[in-house]
Amino acid sequence: MSTLIKIATLQQSMGLRQIVARQAAEAEKLTQEVATGMKKDVFSGSAVAGTRSLSLRSHQAANGAYMEANEVLQGRLQSMADALTAISEQARSFQSLTLSDAMRGSSREIYRLQAEHTLGQIVNFTNTTHGGDHVFSGLGTDQKAVEVTAAPPPAMAVTYLGGPGTLSAQIDDGTKMSYGLSATDPAFTRIFDALTTVLNTDLAAMTPAAFDTLRESVATTLADGLQSLTSRQAALGNHQQQLQDRIDAQYALDHLYMKTVTGIEGVDVEEAAVRLQSMQVQLRATYEVTARLGRMTLLDYL
Repeated sequence: MSTLIKIATLQQSMGLRQIVARQAAEAEKLTQEVATGMKKDVFSGSAVAGTRSLSLRSHQAANGAYMEANEVLQGRLQSMADALTAISEQARSFQSLTLSDAMRGSSREIYRLQAEHTLGQIVNFTNTTHGGDHVFSGLGTDQKAVEVTAAPPPAMAVTYLGGPGTLSAQIDDGTKMSYGLSATDPAFTRIFDALTTVLNTDLAAMTPAAFDTLRESVATTLADGLQSLTSRQAALGNHQQQLQDRIDAQYALDHLYMKTVTGIEGVDVEEAAVRLQSMQVQLRATYEVTARLGRMTLLDYL
């Protein structure tokens, strides 16, 4: 009889320990769900819901990758736009000086010095970088776009150092945007031509009539370059708007993904908290029964 009682007590104890283990695991799960607001294991409730959640998260990750890349591209386009604006301001300022009557008479050295200064400024803006890449170097973004060199016969020239082609980017699954602009474009070369013409001419040796003719030619070349530059600025502005619209749509889609995933994986925190409190009460009672049973012996009943 004593042996039977011991076996029965052991079996009860082992059964209670299994109950404790299940209750402890459930309490741990509920604690995590109350803390995070999300189910610990979305597949435990429904395999279909879990599979759908994984699919949504995969699409959300892909959408997020496009958002991140597009925001980097947005910064690049802004750097390009800022540089083109600065180039336009420099070129228009020199164009105004070229057409000014103040350039008549003894102001030719000032004109030459201003052409040299303007060329240096525009070359610097043409070599603008973003994130370490040169934005007007075509596909050769690791090389600066241009530099001022000597050309035969001894003269000043602006040499293109970038690569061929233009840059493009995949801004979503179905849209590839070509946005590149290299310094080989007339928006740059015509302006460079106008400035190097001034710098490669012996202005002091020219007659007043010849100097006026030079200024007219320079003004015309600058006007051509500025017209091309305005066109490129407009195209770039369209790209910026297209990209911003895409980013806004991707943020809205990301919010929708998050809302849907939360609807699948989320828990009612208040309900989970009540269940956790109830489970803690049950667990405490089971601990007490287990401990009491562990202290029981046959001698207590003799």
